[in-house]
Amino acid sequence: MPGELLTTKLYIPPVRTGLVPRPRLIERLNEGLRRRLTLVSAPTGFGKTTLLSEWVSQLDVPVGWVSLDEGDNDPARILGYLTAALQMIIPGAGETALRILQSPQPSSAEIVLTSLINDITASTQNAAGPDSFILALDDYHVITDQIIHDALGFLIDHLPPNMHLVIATRSDPPLPLPRLRGRGDLTELRIPDLRFTPGEAAEFLNQTMGLALSVDEVAALDSRIEGWVAGLRMAAVSMQGIDDAAGFIRAFTGSNRYIMDYLVEEVLKRQPPDIMQFLIQTSVLERLTAPLCDAITGRDDSQPVLEQIERDNLFIIPLDSKRRWFRYHHLFATLLRQRLDDTSPDEAVDLHRRACDWYEKNDHFVDAIHHALVIEDFGRAADLAEKAAEIVLMRSEIRTLLKWIDDIPNDVVQARPLLCLYHAGALLLSGHPLTDIEARMKDAAGENATAPAPGEMAVFDALFALFQGDSGPGTALARQALEMLTADRVFLRSVVTFSLGMSNMLGGDFEAAIETLTESSLSSQKAGNPMIAVTAIAHVAEIAVMQGQLHRARELAEKAADMAVDEYGRTLPVQSLAFSGLGELFREWNELDTAAAYLQEGIELAGEWATIGAVEGYVTLARVRQAQGNEEGACQAIEEAWHMAVGFDASSIDDILVDLHRARLWIMQGDIEAASAWLEARPPARDTRHFYFSAPEQATSARIHLALGQTDKAMEVVDGLLAQAEQLGMQRYVIESLVLKSLVYQAQGDSPSALETLESALSLAKPEGYIRIFVDEGEPMARLLRQAALKGIQPDYVTRLLDAFPGAEAGPKAAPQSAAGELVSEREMEVMRLVAAGLTNQEIAARLDVSLSTIKWYLYHLYDRLDVRNRTEAIARLKELGLISS
Repeated sequence: MPGELLTTKLYIPPVRTGLVPRPRLIERLNEGLRRRLTLVSAPTGFGKTTLLSEWVSQLDVPVGWVSLDEGDNDPARILGYLTAALQMIIPGAGETALRILQSPQPSSAEIVLTSLINDITASTQNAAGPDSFILALDDYHVITDQIIHDALGFLIDHLPPNMHLVIATRSDPPLPLPRLRGRGDLTELRIPDLRFTPGEAAEFLNQTMGLALSVDEVAALDSRIEGWVAGLRMAAVSMQGIDDAAGFIRAFTGSNRYIMDYLVEEVLKRQPPDIMQFLIQTSVLERLTAPLCDAITGRDDSQPVLEQIERDNLFIIPLDSKRRWFRYHHLFATLLRQRLDDTSPDEAVDLHRRACDWYEKNDHFVDAIHHALVIEDFGRAADLAEKAAEIVLMRSEIRTLLKWIDDIPNDVVQARPLLCLYHAGALLLSGHPLTDIEARMKDAAGENATAPAPGEMAVFDALFALFQGDSGPGTALARQALEMLTADRVFLRSVVTFSLGMSNMLGGDFEAAIETLTESSLSSQKAGNPMIAVTAIAHVAEIAVMQGQLHRARELAEKAADMAVDEYGRTLPVQSLAFSGLGELFREWNELDTAAAYLQEGIELAGEWATIGAVEGYVTLARVRQAQGNEEGACQAIEEAWHMAVGFDASSIDDILVDLHRARLWIMQGDIEAASAWLEARPPARDTRHFYFSAPEQATSARIHLALGQTDKAMEVVDGLLAQAEQLGMQRYVIESLVLKSLVYQAQGDSPSALETLESALSLAKPEGYIRIFVDEGEPMARLLRQAALKGIQPDYVTRLLDAFPGAEAGPKAAPQSAAGELVSEREMEVMRLVAAGLTNQEIAARLDVSLSTIKWYLYHLYDRLDVRNRTEAIARLKELGLISS
């Protein structure tokens, strides 16, 4: 399976017998433990792995090891190996990271690394982890994915103090090496360091390899090979049994290519024919194990052959302590493959095909597809990709699927409609441009493709329509797909049932949405599809919030969070949706720290796959930061949400919701000019049948009209929202409408109606514990609640609400209080001085270079704070306070 980890890659290579001691390098490595990173960088064959395995064998600190290969160019895959390696050092650490990685959608590398770093730090604090340990990444040069490089840079920047990172590579990685050097955080071993000295070369050739070369002969050979350890080893193997050592050494001149060709000829020719054939045939494999070698060579004795090759030092490296998995030295493997291609190109194709067969039979699709691609059997690669697509998508290895498709000619992909559709789904989930998604969906139904299976095209059409917010076509397409899909298409049926439920929800048919989403969640659970199961129930929780059932919503959200695990109990990134919902609930209950914690964790879990989940998390986090008095943090969060929403052009849902909440934030922060501009520029009112969108839009519009002093218009909008909310049973919006209506009455000077309406809102809100729905309206609501308290209306609840305000003059853009207890900010005083001087609102706006609506907003809130109705009363009140001279 694509998500499996090959445990042999986590074993530290065994220390070879007869090693040449290299104390000068061991000392350098030991000294480097005081720094963050040790980089061992040199071309192939300079003994990097051998040196590191010798070094760590002498240490008394735990070491985690990961041997990398080209298949690890997938962030989820490599992070899985890093997590597993660290778990071998700190048992129990990284559980959250592993749960994140075993997911049906991709996760951000920084999410996983943050979890790991936190676990390591926690283990140190509670003495459960080691005082110090090492993580070694071998053969890092095979990594080309920039996301992985960035993730490693993040790890280095935030490395726990008890952790040391070692990287062995043939070329310098794109990491901030200059910065690390400048800070003294980097130890480097390079070609000049790793070259054998003349003394080391002599010891290796004469003692380890059993030759009897003179000092001059060693020096001559070493001068040609320049301390290249692998070259010395191959030369020594070739020289065994040769009487004319001097003549052999003299032949070591010329180009590198000549030397390598010569060694291959000499080494291979000295092997028995069956061993030479085995070496050449198995060179097509990245990793060797006896059953696989038997399968491609037709032998039945590969295990003893592998053991014999290891004993003969024929450049094979054991990958586990049981000597079951091996790999050839990379240079040696390259030379063997070249030999195979030069002598038997047709056999090479057959060997790759047999390897593909074995890997497919054993469900190792990544390796199977690799071999199919090597021999350019694109048809088979495409068939395998189509077969593995659901597994890949369910486990979030979207990048792997996308790479497969990139490597397969487009016409081959186009001939497989289901693969085209899966590819479109991967493009959609990974946030690719809309044009790419539409093109691939068009391919699925194009002339070059065989006819799609019944219902398959409709599934993805429905999902695509859902992302576009087209509930009408989405519902029709989903129903069509359900009618056409057979019962055995469990995965696709779960997807389309979810799409139908979401289309119902966006279209305002909430009862149907609850029924369908609940059914989708249950069927997805049975089908082993936690992605849809969790997403569906999370949206049922969202509807419960709209219905005013906050405690019910919490139960559902917590259930969704509990469901967001795979068969091994590991957390999946889809849990982000549950955490976003819980964050909103705790925000409403004014438990802001708890809300922020849920939201931040949800945003991290959302990572790369769940753009919608991350957007919603950032929107709610903006409201939490605003409630905490952190306006800058609120702006940063809402801008992050906006950036993500507009960047994901395959969906219009996020754009609409973020736009509404951004306007709401402008009102709360006193930027009435921006809010007014938004109101003027927004498109015609959305069809009120689409309550999911129209309700927050109407509420935001009403607040802006109220802030502009347009109370009649505000009342008209509020009454429309209230009637619709009552008809649909959307209690949360009934409460919000009543809150807004009470404020409109207050602005109109109708205190009895304001208090009566507020009392209705309080009666509905109290059972569910609403707090922020009142407090977020700021000082006008605080003043109305104080009046309610004097009237004895819901005294305990009102007291609790008043206690939630940040101060007596809490509210949007609350004015700072002076030592004299002023209620007026400096800007408001500037406006009032011009009012007292007899200037009109238009003249004041021109004098201060702001819009007329901004001046109206200042006066509206100032009148409310001073408890006055007009200019004359405001001036008189300010004179009483001594803020304006008589």
